[in-house]
Amino acid sequence: MSSRIRALSTTIATAGVFCLVLGTTALAQTAGAPRQQPLKEKTAGKVTAVHTTAAPATYSGVCSQNGKRVVFHGTITASGPVDVKYTWVRSDGGVDTTPHEVKFTAAGTKQVSHYWDLTETSKGWEALQVTAPSKITSAHAVFNVTCVAKNTKTLAPKAGMQAR
Repeated sequence: MSSRIRALSTTIATAGVFCLVLGTTALAQTAGAPRQQPLKEKTAGKVTAVHTTAAPATYSGVCSQNGKRVVFHGTITASGPVDVKYTWVRSDGGVDTTPHEVKFTAAGTKQVSHYWDLTETSKGWEALQVTAPSKITSAHAVFNVTCVAKNTKTLAPKAGMQAR
């Protein structure tokens, strides 16, 4: 019996079962056996929350030829690594057909945005909709846009002219 095993045997006899476990581990490591690491379960993250706000939520003023832009700011929160696919849905039945994806390498929150150009007075909403890995839709981000004419002043007639 080698001196190393004899020393472990003596330790086992005097220290009990606790040393036996340690002694066995030490022998396995010195004998060239591979170390066993505890198994770590790799769990995919999940989307835990989605939220959307509109900016501006309320507007009254001149709407340019291109319209008044309402920007929708969204957040997606995940519990761990996951690839998230999402789209935007709105009150007029429109759905954004462009595929969108954000990748989470760890738990956290990512920001996304979308816009809607309104060329006339409008009330409505837009929502952020996660489509994968599971379907979750945010609450509606409501907006109210009132477009007014560019020139709302009443012009007085010039001197020497009569108003009709």
